[in-house]
Amino acid sequence: MELYKRHGVDLCFVGVVLTQHLTEPTSVNAANQMAVNLVRDILGADAAIMHKPGGGAPHLHVANVCRLLEDTGVKAVATNFAAVYPLFDNPEPQFGIICSGWGARPPSIEMDAVQEVFGFHYTMADPPKGSIKAGLYCPMTLRGGEKYTTIVDRLPIDDPYLGATGSEVIVSDRTAAQRAVDMAVDKVLGRPWEPEADVTGTEVPSITPAPGITDITTAKIAFINGGGLVHIGETPFPSARNVDGSYATYDITGVDSLKSEDWEVHHGGYTQSWIKADPNRFAPIDVLRQMEAEGKFGELFNTMYTWSALAFQMLGCRLLGEALLPLLKAAGVQGVIHTNT
Repeated sequence: MELYKRHGVDLCFVGVVLTQHLTEPTSVNAANQMAVNLVRDILGADAAIMHKPGGGAPHLHVANVCRLLEDTGVKAVATNFAAVYPLFDNPEPQFGIICSGWGARPPSIEMDAVQEVFGFHYTMADPPKGSIKAGLYCPMTLRGGEKYTTIVDRLPIDDPYLGATGSEVIVSDRTAAQRAVDMAVDKVLGRPWEPEADVTGTEVPSITPAPGITDITTAKIAFINGGGLVHIGETPFPSARNVDGSYATYDITGVDSLKSEDWEVHHGGYTQSWIKADPNRFAPIDVLRQMEAEGKFGELFNTMYTWSALAFQMLGCRLLGEALLPLLKAAGVQGVIHTNT
């Protein structure tokens, strides 16, 4: 809508490209390159604005498409309410980043009650069966007769209240869409511009892989997980969304299988029905015990560590690693199986 408003005024709006963010590397690279080809060769654009609602690893694809566009001479701007994610790991991105909101919200916006659920939110990741009208990723959620007095956290709307890195809040009288178009025009015209999200310090350090286990049949193997699997009634993490270095410890001595009546999920990033029905789907203690009995490896470490890993900030990851590594090494663990969502 913002581009249409500006069409014929200070830019020529030539079209929209929809692309799918896939998982298999070859398909990902092909889809990214096809998007670039459509923008550059078919539409003949001088600049492009990329947007992806929601969170998750596809931020990497957004960043790659932007870099590919820039490499071919097309100016690129990325706008996303989670644009401060460290997935944009270039400390000085050549494309622009517009942050359209993250944690900060207007303090008191009243929303009318509705009679039916028409989406679901991370606080309602496992809604009652039959009540979902549309399987949207993170729309607003109002349940029958209830009324929220604030905008639901993570609601992907475009408003002047913007979340920035850390706890800083930027308030602007121009929406993210307006600022994204301004940045794109500035880049094409060669005017000064700056990204709104500071991603310095988010570079992932180079890590040398550990040498292979010499004899797996004698090795002690640990199982850890970031899926928020906890004993029923426990809330060991301050947040079900962010890795902050906190974790839970569970003794699985003599446990051959995880029982659904003992476990639940404290996590804000996935629908949990299948895991609640059978926790071994996420934490395969049953299979690990079977492999242990068959001599496939020497011994399963009898402590399971768990945390909630919806959003991986580098600081939280480092704190978690620094806490767990000494414990694993002191116990003589030689290998770790780590599942995530």
